[in-house]
Amino acid sequence: MKWSPRTVRNVETEYGRWLSWILDGEPAAIEITPIDRVTRERVRQYFEHFPRTLSPYTIQMHLHQLGQMMAAVTQSAEFNWLFRAGNRLRPSSVRNKREKLQPSYALADLGFRLMNNAGGTPPSWHSPPAVIFRDGLIIALLAYRPLRLGNLVSIRIGTQLLSSGPNFSLAFSAAETKHGRALDFEIPRSLNAPFQIYLETYRPALLARGWHSGMTSDLLWVSRDGGPLTAAGLNLLIRKRTKEAFGTAINPHLFRDCAATTIATDDPSLVHAIPGILGHSSMVTSERHYNQARMIEAAESYQAVLKKERRRRQTA
Repeated sequence: MKWSPRTVRNVETEYGRWLSWILDGEPAAIEITPIDRVTRERVRQYFEHFPRTLSPYTIQMHLHQLGQMMAAVTQSAEFNWLFRAGNRLRPSSVRNKREKLQPSYALADLGFRLMNNAGGTPPSWHSPPAVIFRDGLIIALLAYRPLRLGNLVSIRIGTQLLSSGPNFSLAFSAAETKHGRALDFEIPRSLNAPFQIYLETYRPALLARGWHSGMTSDLLWVSRDGGPLTAAGLNLLIRKRTKEAFGTAINPHLFRDCAATTIATDDPSLVHAIPGILGHSSMVTSERHYNQARMIEAAESYQAVLKKERRRRQTA
């Protein structure tokens, strides 16, 4: 089987989590073979040890990744019951997900509102203007371009984030994406000025803070203490801001569901744009320019939907 580097890391991480749990609760089991170690009873206990605060979807992913490892070890379908066990969680996972979804234009509004409020916010250590503006920019970017968390947190200035005059674009090579397909698209025009402000004003202010003060880095997102913003930190801030705004936390991955649902609900004629918005379009070399044009067209269509709805809400 052929896995992307990201899948390899995720499966290895999950298997390490499984082995750590075994070591904590049943050290002697480390001595037996991996095939004999993965029993239905141990997996049941492993499942029950997860905090109840974890979503069914997250637990499902843990079980699926363990199943992927066992499929790779055995080269057989012997452990397909792990996938079936995870799939049984899916109905409640889907239900919980639907309850959290917000229209993408509402997410974009939240992002712009945070950026607009940043300038009038009294300075404080925990929530300085630079942090509020950064959070708003991240949320607005995700509303328009629902990137996967790994790509979002890894953006480097001059590598993935490119500029041409006043305009910005994002480019990820095939090796950097989950499905091995290159992504290359322009930042929405409404975010060009906020990106410039962040790069010229707020990002330097963040770099000058905390015990990381003076650190040089080309990573786009900077933490409150002046260091790189981690995936965990980015996930936390997005969940925090969305919970404050909507009463329920929306994680970065759910922005992708929000985008697809917004298109399907508000302009079903544009459902063909969903693969392009989510980066699912094929990028085979022989079709590169054709597919890139489709992605640009899809992005522009999606922006038009969000712009129309944001204007309607503002004038209502």
